[in-house]
Amino acid sequence: MKSLIVSVTTIALMLMVSSAQVQAAIDSFFDISVSVQIDTPDGQGSASIASIPSPNNVVTVDGNQTSVQYLARIVDSTIPELDPGIGPFTVSGNGTIQPNTAGGPPLLVDIALNSPVGGQFNLLLGGDFSSGGPDFSLFPAGQGQLVQPTNFPAPVIFRSHRITPEPGSMVLLGLGAAAVMGTRRRKAA
Repeated sequence: MKSLIVSVTTIALMLMVSSAQVQAAIDSFFDISVSVQIDTPDGQGSASIASIPSPNNVVTVDGNQTSVQYLARIVDSTIPELDPGIGPFTVSGNGTIQPNTAGGPPLLVDIALNSPVGGQFNLLLGGDFSSGGPDFSLFPAGQGQLVQPTNFPAPVIFRSHRITPEPGSMVLLGLGAAAVMGTRRRKAA
């Protein structure tokens, strides 16, 4: 009986270690914030889209693959297909991460996104994870990306599409770090 318990315990530990190794390769960043600015090529229409705080807003990174999902709303718009009265909708997609060898942000993400409002569209984002979470925006910076979403009759220009940690989460991380530093100082004294 003792050897059975030892064997089961050993197998359980081996599974936990192998599971931990797999999990170490996968990072998930919750509480992301997304802001988007879209214009029509003729300059006659524009729209602002923003994420709505949700526990389902997440960026997942697994090696050189990534996925994103967030709940969004149209803040304001003069583009007929992007009516601010449209309720919250989910934007999701998958992409590939690669090092940026041309200068600028260290990482590039070529991502295919899908939403019930715009349909399918692709974007190229540049950024990194150095701020404790994803910080990615359109690449190259300052230039719009002409995109033809499948649900639109004409192309639009994405002027900005930024994915960052949700500001409230960053405040909590900062407070936690301050508390740890204060505890360490008290122990040292």
